Amino acid sequence: MTTIDHDETTNPDLCCKWEDLDPGDYQNIDFVWFSPDCTCYSVMSFPQGHFKEGVAVTDAAKASDAAVIAGLDFIKAIDPKFWVMENPRALLRKRPFVQDLDRVTVAYCRYGHD
Repeated sequence: MTTIDHDETTNPDLCCKWEDLDPGDYQNIDFVWFSPDCTCYSVMSFPQGHFKEGVAVTDAAKASDAAVIAGLDFIKAIDPKFWVMENPRALLRKRPFVQDLDRVTVAYCRYGHD
């Protein structure tokens, strides 16, 4: 298992951005757990106005979209057997670049219940 994060405070095995990774270095991967930063996409960020009419308007929102797109491109390039993208249920699910993905909403408070 290898952890990759752009935030060194999480002590990842590799600290970098998705854009800096070479997919050729990561072949025969079974599983990817992709958790993009939710700062611009969460409900708590609505008052900050990162998006207007579905368009990223702040530098932070544009950078967030670019990071998610880079992560998805990386995942597509390495073609793992399985992968998951995790993010709070809010704005990311409405971005145009995720519309073709299968989506499942998980309520963590309901684990263990049918």
